Amino acid sequence: MTLLAERDTDGRQDGRRRWWVAVADGVKRLDVLRAETATDDEPTRRALRDLASMVATPPASLA
Repeated sequence: MTLLAERDTDGRQDGRRRWWVAVADGVKRLDVLRAETATDDEPTRRALRDLASMVATPPASLA
């Protein structure tokens, strides 16, 4: 899963990261998830990947 991080571009200077995460259903990209975090470490990256996977998975009632 692709993760792209960019530094704060709003001029806040608080060190936050803006993340763009591809939301995919298998091979097909459905959308892009945007999130902001205070950290840039592996647990944060894993949580963002997990969140994107949950968003891409339809609830059982819709399947």
